[in-house]
Amino acid sequence: MSTKVVAATLLCDRKARSQLVAIPRILEIAGLDRLCINIESSHRGEAFEEVYRPLRDRLAAGTPLPVDMDVWSWESTWRQRPAYEQDQRRLDGIVMARNMARTYMLRMGATHLLFVDADVIVRPDGLQKLLALDRPLCGGLVPGRGAHSHVHYEFGVRGPVPQRPDVVECTHGTCGYMLVRRDVLSTLAFRFGTSRETPGKALSEDPAFCSDASSTALAATGFIGGSKPSTGMILNIRSSRTPPPSTAKSRSSHNQAQRSCAAPTSRSIGSSNALSGQSGE
Repeated sequence: MSTKVVAATLLCDRKARSQLVAIPRILEIAGLDRLCINIESSHRGEAFEEVYRPLRDRLAAGTPLPVDMDVWSWESTWRQRPAYEQDQRRLDGIVMARNMARTYMLRMGATHLLFVDADVIVRPDGLQKLLALDRPLCGGLVPGRGAHSHVHYEFGVRGPVPQRPDVVECTHGTCGYMLVRRDVLSTLAFRFGTSRETPGKALSEDPAFCSDASSTALAATGFIGGSKPSTGMILNIRSSRTPPPSTAKSRSSHNQAQRSCAAPTSRSIGSSNALSGQSGE
């Protein structure tokens, strides 16, 4: 089966400010077949068009690859909407959107699904480097935001992979820049909640997905991420089953509106590696 990669990016009304941060760069990714933009919005009609007009105008100007959209809302008598940036109630919509992207990938007959969050900027050659790793899950080092703006999303780091000083093994990274192979997604869906490995421990969708893939033996899992500023490629292999460091690596603060995977400048930090995450102002 020839390689076919579809990408997905997630937007919601809280993230509408990021609608033109990642998407123009995603459209430049070499080797990408299609893009699906998932928008959870409470707006209707003219209100929706007004909020997302910049995105609509950008897509109407033409794209180098097919772009599909899922626009949806969740009306509920019991569900409470997120009240702040890191409110755990946001995970309901995130998990639903990631599973919609999973369905999209499977229905399109793709071999891989590439997640790029709406505020993450990636290099055009990043996908090819991820594909070259030939792993069930892999991704790029992404800086945190908000309350996590002083760290990069890499956890349980074990050390560099032999013959690959730019790659280190860790238990999990982030879905914000992650490539997942079809054989994993055909069996495993996204969720959040209780850890299978540590009963009683609550997980967001990122570590839960890696934990589930590892504990169910679907794939050799566990993210790999850059362990120092000069590295940054992350790759998914077997989980170390070791707890993450008690303190995360401290980095400079990041702009909350975008998290860039471009080469560093005098106003940004991180790695010059095409897959490393860093933030620009």
